[in-house]
Amino acid sequence: MAKGRKAEWVEVAGEAVEGLYYDKGLNTYYFYIVDDRGLKRKVTRRKKATAALELYNYKLSNEQVLKETRVAYKDAKIDNRSKGNTAVRLVLKGSSHSDQYKVARIPESYIIEQFVELLDKNPRGVIETFRKMGRDELTPIIELAKNYKSNRIKLDDMLDWYLTIAERTTDTIRHSKQFFNHFCTIVNVKYVDQITIDNIKEYKTTLEKLKTDNDYSKAWLQHRYQTVKTIFRNAKLHVEQKDELDRVIDNMKLLKAIGKNTKIAPTPISAEDFQMFLQNVTMQFNYAKDRTKKMRYAKWKAILLTAANTCSHFKDIVNMKFSNKTSELGLDLKAGTLAMYREKSGTAKVCVLWGETVEAIKQFREILDVDSEYVFATARNNKNTASHLRDEFWRYIRPQTLALDPHMSKKIEFNQIRDACFTACANERLPLEQRNYISGHKNTGDDDSYLLRTPELAEPASDACYKYFLENTNEKI
Repeated sequence: MAKGRKAEWVEVAGEAVEGLYYDKGLNTYYFYIVDDRGLKRKVTRRKKATAALELYNYKLSNEQVLKETRVAYKDAKIDNRSKGNTAVRLVLKGSSHSDQYKVARIPESYIIEQFVELLDKNPRGVIETFRKMGRDELTPIIELAKNYKSNRIKLDDMLDWYLTIAERTTDTIRHSKQFFNHFCTIVNVKYVDQITIDNIKEYKTTLEKLKTDNDYSKAWLQHRYQTVKTIFRNAKLHVEQKDELDRVIDNMKLLKAIGKNTKIAPTPISAEDFQMFLQNVTMQFNYAKDRTKKMRYAKWKAILLTAANTCSHFKDIVNMKFSNKTSELGLDLKAGTLAMYREKSGTAKVCVLWGETVEAIKQFREILDVDSEYVFATARNNKNTASHLRDEFWRYIRPQTLALDPHMSKKIEFNQIRDACFTACANERLPLEQRNYISGHKNTGDDDSYLLRTPELAEPASDACYKYFLENTNEKI
């Protein structure tokens, strides 16, 4: 008759504990003891913590275990004092040869954690358990839950610390919860000290699969795991013992390898693809029946033209303000110029606006109908955010445009517009300073204050971009 599969010992805090088993059918934990009459008896408990603690107590009171320990570990000089040590070695059954013995133990931190958890849920039940175990002296531990502070770091606490230590934007909160909870689901542990190098490798494999299945960029992956890494670094501000956090952060160096061989030179968007984007937002605007959709596509037409005209990223777009009488900075619709500092580099950026860009901005502002200094303000008269524009681009603008042209590259991104501005200047053999004027890169020896007062200096670069993006279009912009 074939024998069934031998039951495996249950792990407690990562350590397999001798004699503790799990009954999957009954969803219970059990172990065997030898009673006063010398008979083997099965003890069953619903909770793993309760079963582990009772088994632990039985092991401490079992003189036979201590005798076997002395035989197997003569050099260790284990004596009766070990009975009072939480880290007492529990000898697993094996050969009489000491070098073939294995050792397992229930970590002290785990026992205390479980005491606290059980006390919080059912203090009376815990006291009864102590009495059944013959350990009445432990009943005062009822006060432990009120005063105990664990040295172990919970992953859930780390996320709370990060979100409350400083004011976070709505997008930061949303992404932090999404990315960190995904990480926690993959590693599937409760405490930082339980995270192993294998967990990090599994997380890396999952991210690589996401990249392949969804055609995500390397930058997207970096943003995802850098968010997780930032939450771990922030946790170091809240704890005294930082060794476990440092260990996990160090292991996360593995994640830098994701997509490292996929780095390619910047790819400029072609004039045809750019015009397809413009055609899409113009068509969507004409078909829109409600004000919200008309405002969205009027805004995106203005954003696309502004980005191509001024060699801008999303961050530059949302920071653009209208000029006023007290400052030379800002976007001037009457003069058709832009003068601003880039937030990323703090360098001056100037440009001459195309007529199409000016008209698109005016059309958007007429529908928006709010009095805001920010060119691309929200309907609630607030400053827009780069993350919001990025989400709209990937959710609406990009998919709709790709649907119009099945031959368009699936890897097309908004920042390729800026790359195309550099290509446009190079095609016209313009000097380097012209490209730097519109892109916001520093020219050696240039005075930013002078440059901001004379944005007309960038007219050759603006003309080169117009020639690249719009000169050969047959569509009405």
